Amino acid sequence: MAAFDYGMMRDTALELLAEFGAKAELSRIETGDPSDWQSSAGTQSTYEVTVAMLPVSAGKADNFDLKFEGNFTMQLARFGYMAVQMKKISGKGADRIQPQPTDIIKVSGEELVVIGSRDLNPAGTPVYYSFAAKA
Repeated sequence: MAAFDYGMMRDTALELLAEFGAKAELSRIETGDPSDWQSSAGTQSTYEVTVAMLPVSAGKADNFDLKFEGNFTMQLARFGYMAVQMKKISGKGADRIQPQPTDIIKVSGEELVVIGSRDLNPAGTPVYYSFAAKA
């Protein structure tokens, strides 16, 4: 029996995100060294990414272990999938990053702040990132 091809699954995930997703920008501000009072405020790195946004549901909130205070907060939440392939547009950050809290995603005219993310990474092959964000 042939070994499972995780690379092929990664490529399939990318094709689906490209077909059903939208181009977006992921921005991260790296703060300077807090022990160096003379350091600058930080630098921003920006990446071009592909995301597919999902409807809001309590099940998705449970996936991220998020607790919401009523429907109003839930309506401000957004969930999506992000391709692991990305293009660095500016900054000195790494060539590829996983979304983390306080990162900003700009998609379809909306600016979202990431509140959590998870990667699908079977057998060490990154396939995609799922993320939760708020408006």
